[in-house]
Amino acid sequence: MVKDRIQLLNTGLSLWSGKDWIHMFLHLKAGEAIAGKSFLISSQDPQGPGRPAIHFHINSTKAPVLNVNSQNYAMHLEFGMEMDGVVPGKLYLCLPDERKSCLAGSFTQCGRPNAKYPRQATPRIAPPR
Repeated sequence: MVKDRIQLLNTGLSLWSGKDWIHMFLHLKAGEAIAGKSFLISSQDPQGPGRPAIHFHINSTKAPVLNVNSQNYAMHLEFGMEMDGVVPGKLYLCLPDERKSCLAGSFTQCGRPNAKYPRQATPRIAPPR
């Protein structure tokens, strides 16, 4: 059984649920702290440098799917300030698919989020309020 988890990598943030996962390429620089950062993307914002690309890897279906979105999505990703090695975060993501799929909730990034090339965190994911 695969657990839900969050990974903060040098390329961005990955959210796992079972066999499926989403990776948000955040264009972080080596050693750049994530605490206190915020990403606010409107669906009308033009594609360009610095705009996160969103990759969806859906492996729970009979024919695995890879979907890449670099425009026409809305996202608000916010990281709070670090306290005792923990950085809280909130995510709202609305996709340009036919169903207008949305993902929203809060999480905590545990570990060393300000370390150079942080690797993996153990998440505590909560539903939106």
